[in-house]
Amino acid sequence: MENKKLNEIFKELNLKEMFFILYSYEKVVLGLSDQNLFNDLKIDDNNLIEARFFNTDREIYLWTSNDLINYRIIEIDKITFPENFSFDGFIDEEYYLWNEEKERGIFLNYYNLEKKEKYKIRNYYKYTEDGLIEFFDARILKFE
Repeated sequence: MENKKLNEIFKELNLKEMFFILYSYEKVVLGLSDQNLFNDLKIDDNNLIEARFFNTDREIYLWTSNDLINYRIIEIDKITFPENFSFDGFIDEEYYLWNEEKERGIFLNYYNLEKKEKYKIRNYYKYTEDGLIEFFDARILKFE
């Protein structure tokens, strides 16, 4: 299986040895990335829905739309879509994984990673003109 677009993006953005969560039409996979990831999982441009590659310093969010692969990058709390967005702060939250054989009707698979118990999310917010908090983006920081 040839995955030129995904493999080119993988190399260009240096996604090696980053945690990831990947959604395709066939499966959901959590893991630690390596250069064989897309070929090993048989994921290509046609069946990828979205993927997040992350560590505590950055996240790359990939998604497909109209047969194109799009991405946005957050690096040490600087958000690039390609244009920059400002924010007033963030809140970190921990969530627990179900860790059952079958979750919500979808099998959860692991790649280069032992089962994890929880993960941490960073939620970015800004204040509206009325002084209310508006959450506008989030990124995964790590599995624990």
